[in-house]
Amino acid sequence: MVKGKPSRGDDEESHQPLQAIVLADSFNYRFRPITLESPKVLVPLVNVPMIDYTLEWLASAGVEEAFVFCCAHAQLIEAHLQESGWLSMNSFKVHTISSRDCTSAGDALRFIDQRNCIRGDFVLISGDVVSNLRLTEALALHRERRKKDKQAIMTIMTKKLSSAAKKRLGDSDLVVGVDPNSKQLVAYEDGSQKSTHMRIESKYFKGRKAVQLRTNILDCHIDICAPEVLVDFRENFDYQQVRRDFVGGVLIDEEMGNKIFVHELEERDYAVRIHNLRTYDAVSRDLIQRWVYPIVPDNSITPARMCTSSYKYMRGNIYRQDGVNIPRSATLGHNSVIAAGCKVGENTVIRTSVLGKNCVIGSNCVIEGCYLHDDVVVGDNVKMTLSMLCSQVTVHSGAVLEEG
Repeated sequence: MVKGKPSRGDDEESHQPLQAIVLADSFNYRFRPITLESPKVLVPLVNVPMIDYTLEWLASAGVEEAFVFCCAHAQLIEAHLQESGWLSMNSFKVHTISSRDCTSAGDALRFIDQRNCIRGDFVLISGDVVSNLRLTEALALHRERRKKDKQAIMTIMTKKLSSAAKKRLGDSDLVVGVDPNSKQLVAYEDGSQKSTHMRIESKYFKGRKAVQLRTNILDCHIDICAPEVLVDFRENFDYQQVRRDFVGGVLIDEEMGNKIFVHELEERDYAVRIHNLRTYDAVSRDLIQRWVYPIVPDNSITPARMCTSSYKYMRGNIYRQDGVNIPRSATLGHNSVIAAGCKVGENTVIRTSVLGKNCVIGSNCVIEGCYLHDDVVVGDNVKMTLSMLCSQVTVHSGAVLEEG
């Protein structure tokens, strides 16, 4: 018996590359005034722009093509992607899509939909997510559900957290309703609407043995989406935010019957979105303490960094590049990162801090729990605690910078 030749459509579907949409604009003002002159995704996180961590994870997770949507400071983002080598990779294609007219994530997704560049299931992610998640299992489960039910249009990545971990990350009061058997999402309330109650549609209780309401969940802001997600945004111009409007709309829609599922990460997996300064600090410490391995300071992230000097990893989670001038009387304490070209004065103490390139620190200073970006100059006898200094900032001698 001669087997028939597979159709062209089946062959194309089986070889469909996994794509991603990266939103390089958060469409909020939580990082102002930093983001008045530079986009949030280019803010250094342990001396690497945030978006590089996102792209590195996508490349390592098997994504073959990524579309980076740029709005505010689009030219700076495009220049960075070009200079860092992301736009010239062969195995991982990165494209930029820019628009100055979009004011929300919904506008951005509708603009991308008009370009007709998404050809199948895709990963939706913000350019400020740090992860080492292995996507294989979640992607396989999503595709298996899609084969059985075409209305399963989205899978949201979540992670179980202790109350202490949620407080450390500064996460909102997220409450998620989930069918424990099918993992279908039935309710989502992130606390942004300051509501004193939660609404769960009665349809979700029909034919189910149980519905779990969970408060120990972190939304990783990594979604596996079917093309129908873009169609839904196209047909609903009032959808502005992905969680509040799209997810909320799907949960209450009686007519379309679309479904959203959750995938809970394993304990060893890491995925956190940097949505405020508290998560910025928490993720920085996690990177330094190697909780996001293999994403660590002594491993190169961007393609262009493959040819540059990497950090040397030392006891106490100390990372130091070549070309650093530290006298013997100075102390470089645990959980610290110091980049090339830095000069430190006599009797200065640096603990749990990150120093960018070419920083100059005076004598008799105490710097603890701080983040100094490139080319910062600090005078003598300065005391700094829990502070962030952007590039080319000067702190005069004798100054005291404290928390708050």
